[in-house]
Amino acid sequence: MKHAKTEPKSIQNSQSQTYKNFGSYSLPDCPPVPSLTGLIGACSKPFEKQLTPTDVSTNQCRLSFNKADVENFLLPLLNESDDLVRGIPVTVHDTDGNECAMTFRRWASKFHVLTEGWNKFCKEHELRKYEDFVTVWMFRHVRTGELCFVFSLRRMPVFKLLKRGPRTNDN
Repeated sequence: MKHAKTEPKSIQNSQSQTYKNFGSYSLPDCPPVPSLTGLIGACSKPFEKQLTPTDVSTNQCRLSFNKADVENFLLPLLNESDDLVRGIPVTVHDTDGNECAMTFRRWASKFHVLTEGWNKFCKEHELRKYEDFVTVWMFRHVRTGELCFVFSLRRMPVFKLLKRGPRTNDN
């Protein structure tokens, strides 16, 4: 999968740089994966995550999510039978239609992460700290009811962690 390249409006070295004012990028409501057409049931609104050093560290073996993003976008799609402490098996799709099995879980009652196949996904997509941004959707598969994710990747000329802009459910 190739990373989408987005041209930044202007890169400044100030700490005030945020996701919202960095590049012109509109998040589509529905994941742009032709092979999933007709298979996406209930679907979250998308959110974007900038990858951190721990996200791409092979020693960490996990992708962590911001608490507000989990509460606003992911938790509403869970069923009562879904157990985040034990972990929920999920299928993660990239925009080319490739699949990777992972586990969505909560660590220490506050950290929500994707584990297991994350290192493989990270290596296959040559993900980099700070430069790579992942747009995340979660959905229920229409036929199986399985919980799935779609990741769309884009690479930006960024070499530090950006501050998050104000978050809303509207995106």
